[in-house]
Amino acid sequence: TRLEHDYIIEACGFSANGKNGLNSLRVTIHELRKALEVFGLADSDQPFFNISSESGAYRLTLHQSVWVDYLEFELGCSNLIENGSDTGISGSATRVIGLYKGDLFEENRYDDWTNIPRERILDTYLNLLWVLAKRFSERHETQRSIELCKRILEKDILDEGAYELIISSYVEIGRFSAALRWLAICRETLSKELGIQPNSAIRGLEANINNSANIEKAG
Repeated sequence: TRLEHDYIIEACGFSANGKNGLNSLRVTIHELRKALEVFGLADSDQPFFNISSESGAYRLTLHQSVWVDYLEFELGCSNLIENGSDTGISGSATRVIGLYKGDLFEENRYDDWTNIPRERILDTYLNLLWVLAKRFSERHETQRSIELCKRILEKDILDEGAYELIISSYVEIGRFSAALRWLAICRETLSKELGIQPNSAIRGLEANINNSANIEKAG
């Protein structure tokens, strides 16, 4: 991988003022090489990777395979989403979801260069949760579907699709009080954050719940 000096200087927050920024970069690369030697990662016989200088740039060369959690996460998400088979979905889903440890580059949240990869990983995570929640719902594994939707709402409290699936799942298993509780949470959140009411599908669920409750009372 070849990285231009200017790119590294900007990404690392070094001074962009000519020599000052370049000198800071050179000192950092020197210290990095020393650290690699201390940890045995720059051994001349079998180096893990090395950093070489080129005109106006540095090149990072990997000599051994590297496992990176977020890259493995993206690959796992892609495989799960594209796999239409239910075989082994539970174990694979648990493993892949477990790779998501929170927002990417959280410690650099206010650095512009982190915004796009962070949002990409978050979108991938939410999309995976939604796809799996729908699949579990179709298989009538309602509790798993509900738990995944709750994870979606932990990251996006305005996701009406997740509210709808939670409410309909509770209705399916006859837990009307839980469905009404989540309906109230949905209504209050949307009103407070956006000043709107739940969509027609969620309002329809509310009518069904009330009808079912009236039928039970009449019985």
